Amino acid sequence: FAHKIILVKPNQARSADPNRLYAMLPKDSQFVEIIHELPSALRSARKKVGPNDIICVTGSLFTVAEAKQFFANERNH
Repeated sequence: FAHKIILVKPNQARSADPNRLYAMLPKDSQFVEIIHELPSALRSARKKVGPNDIICVTGSLFTVAEAKQFFANERNH
């Protein structure tokens, strides 16, 4: 359903390697990108979305918490 998927490893030692996740996807997954830090991935996603688009953050609670903190910090600056 997504136009673009960004695989990222959150700042947790037990997180899955995004390269390993990428290897599990179909070989024609050209719409998938790997970015190694969550803040960089969120900045990249923001640049690529339109005013009516959605950025959906999924994964562990650690991933979502890190994204939530990123967006909270962005609002405060």
